[in-house]
Amino acid sequence: MNITTKKNKCLASIPTLICLCLLCTSCDRFTNWKKVTWDHYATGFYLESNMEIYEEPADYIEVRVKGWDIKYAKWSVVNRPVISMTCLFSYPEKRPQLEQIIQDFGEAKHQAHTYEGYTQPHFAFSTPSRYFLKTPIDKVELVSDRDWADQPAGSVLNAHFWLLGRCHDRYAKHLDNPGRQKMPADFHIKSEAYMKLVAQAYDRTGEEDWDLRDGLYEVILSPLDRVDFASMDYLEPQLFLTSDSPHFAEPQTLTIRTTFRDGTVKTVTTEINKPK
Repeated sequence: MNITTKKNKCLASIPTLICLCLLCTSCDRFTNWKKVTWDHYATGFYLESNMEIYEEPADYIEVRVKGWDIKYAKWSVVNRPVISMTCLFSYPEKRPQLEQIIQDFGEAKHQAHTYEGYTQPHFAFSTPSRYFLKTPIDKVELVSDRDWADQPAGSVLNAHFWLLGRCHDRYAKHLDNPGRQKMPADFHIKSEAYMKLVAQAYDRTGEEDWDLRDGLYEVILSPLDRVDFASMDYLEPQLFLTSDSPHFAEPQTLTIRTTFRDGTVKTVTTEINKPK
């Protein structure tokens, strides 16, 4: 065989070598396949006590923790203002810190589940998104820069507002599944959009976590001034507020003041019914 023939054969083998290299590279993701076993209900906590108004529809207000959407991320949330079991895929040394928060809340022992995912070439996991505030809410107050009937501007208007939320304490702490609740037959509010939110909360429409479709959390639907925030550690930091008062339809600036268990107070404001 002459040198030219040998050279041609070597060149012909290059594509095969490239394919083998690519195949091996694609297999690298499986060498980074991870498993995490978790025997707790909560899967993550927001570390910062910061709230925001997500949207400003005319007939209700949504108040939620900043970074709310992080709970839906299917990638690592390391270096973000949360700590979660998702971090454990890459940083197992964070487990004691996360479990200490859970212990401080007095969570019951739950059945262990093993979750799987890979960390290379990019993060991808499938884990429940049960995130709560590391420092729970102690109270929420709502005020306006306008008079509301006999209440002057700056007065606390909680008695005029309804709150819709979801609390997981009963199952997380006592393994007592409240099951599906029925929407109160006598509940009615003028806002059709708010009524739809309430209906969805009770029938669990669109719930991504299949376990939650059968219960596990309680729907909180109550006048704001009757909500006992101090009794709820596992309250989801997403609250919906509305009012049937005719003053709620007037142009004004509303301030929502949230006090947390450590005494931190954060305020957010929103202008509603602004003239076009």
